[in-house]
Amino acid sequence: MNEFNTAPLTEVSTDWFRSHLREALDRVQMRGARYQILRHGQPVAGVVPLHEAQALLTVAKNTHAYREWLAKSRLDAERRLRDAVREEGMRRP
Repeated sequence: MNEFNTAPLTEVSTDWFRSHLREALDRVQMRGARYQILRHGQPVAGVVPLHEAQALLTVAKNTHAYREWLAKSRLDAERRLRDAVREEGMRRP
């Protein structure tokens, strides 16, 4: 199992990244290097090892699925409560 690098990303300019692309990708693949690519000093992209990107996508997907489940559960609970109140109202003369 891969361990995640929690060190800050190495900031590089788009020009540096363009001129060192092969070297940078080799570092990412072989050493787990991580880059934050800057354009005019502003972050525009990140390059991380594939297992980190896949893990982030899995977490995002699971978080979205959990939020959907939670929202549906709350709606179901509200519906059951409304139905119970309606039934109780029908029983009273």
